[in-house]
Amino acid sequence: MARVDLVIVVMLISLVLRMALVQSQDGPNQVNWATRVDNQNEVVTTLQFYFHDTLSGKNPSVTKLAFIFAMNFGFLDGIYNSSSISLDGLDSALVPVREIVVVGGTGVFRFARGYAIAKTYSVNFTTGDAIVGYNVTVVTPKF
Repeated sequence: MARVDLVIVVMLISLVLRMALVQSQDGPNQVNWATRVDNQNEVVTTLQFYFHDTLSGKNPSVTKLAFIFAMNFGFLDGIYNSSSISLDGLDSALVPVREIVVVGGTGVFRFARGYAIAKTYSVNFTTGDAIVGYNVTVVTPKF
């Protein structure tokens, strides 16, 4: 029964974290949080953004469950519109800088692989709220 409960909790966390959306405020041609380099057979995209992990209050953005990390980022405009990347792995906010794997994506990030360096900028140990910066490197095949 405990294993079933854990699976349900992990699925709920994944669903909640899928709601995290990354959005450019500068328009499709002036993205300052992403760079894209086309090589002969693949495209390397680097992204930089911050995420507010909120455990407290009426509308938390994360759910606490050991050190499991599962997050999808969906993009709403520019060349990344309707695309997403998926990150998965172990994560501990107590480790100031950590590496998380990119396990896939959709749209321009189809067949994605890569990694994210997550850095905790602030954490409130009473509430569990944190601000985490992500530097993500995504490699995709060139179609």
